[in-house]
Amino acid sequence: MFKKRTQRKPTTRSRVPLDRTVSNKVFSYYSVRRPVEVYDNEVSSARRARNQEAAKNSRYIGVKRFVALAVFIVLAGVVVYNMRLTPNHMHIVMRGTPEQRLHMQHDDVYRRAAADFLKQKLSNQTKLTFNVKDLNTAMTERFPEVKNVNAYVPIFGTGATVYIEPSSAALVVLTKDNKSYVVDSSGRVISTNTDKVPASLPRVTDEAMLSPDIGAQILPSSDVKAIYTIMYQLRKKGIEIESMHLPVAAQRLEIKVQGKPYVVKFTLHDKVLQQVGAYLAVKRKLEGEGITPSEYIDVRVADRVYYK
Repeated sequence: MFKKRTQRKPTTRSRVPLDRTVSNKVFSYYSVRRPVEVYDNEVSSARRARNQEAAKNSRYIGVKRFVALAVFIVLAGVVVYNMRLTPNHMHIVMRGTPEQRLHMQHDDVYRRAAADFLKQKLSNQTKLTFNVKDLNTAMTERFPEVKNVNAYVPIFGTGATVYIEPSSAALVVLTKDNKSYVVDSSGRVISTNTDKVPASLPRVTDEAMLSPDIGAQILPSSDVKAIYTIMYQLRKKGIEIESMHLPVAAQRLEIKVQGKPYVVKFTLHDKVLQQVGAYLAVKRKLEGEGITPSEYIDVRVADRVYYK
């Protein structure tokens, strides 16, 4: 009833042959550990690379700073140079009508004078400190024929443009010693060259004057204005003037009327319009009566007329 126990074959342990072509990868700390020298070399290489990069950046920044500094120096030099005014680059522009410029000197004379003004002091040679009023004063004092001086200083460039306005010739004054002088509206002598003035310019003989200097004030400006007022009013009424004289007594004017034997005596300091009106009234009255004075008609006293 019991089965016979079968005996098992003994099993023997056998070794599986290894495939030498396949390597088993087994992690080992020591298998991946590198020598210290290799690590140090890599750290040194990285450090060198960083240092090289930093040096490169430093050189780049240095170049940029150098370029910026060079540009700044150049621009600063240009600005400083542009702020200068050089005497050799002065330009003269003459204003006024051709008749007003007849008694003026050559442009080069005024150009040299303007250049001399710049050379007087350093402040005259910079645009920030250049003073047009000082230039005007210097030029008008040096040249009586110059009435006013103005100047334009450009933003760029080292030369200024000087505008010269001539004094207007008002009278030709003849002196006792037979010399002639051109006088402007302010009464100053502006020239001795009467050949260039218009022939229509009024001429007055001054019986007291002897050889005044150029620039001298020989008549008050009010006297010049009064003379012109009298001339205008007489010519307005068709009365032509043959000659005009300034007696030795101050502020008196004697006018020789064309075609008449007498002179008309005026005073230049008081109401010349009233005096002209008085002369015209007495002239009309005398002519109506057939009377012609042989020497003078004196209208210098207000509300009184004397004749001889």
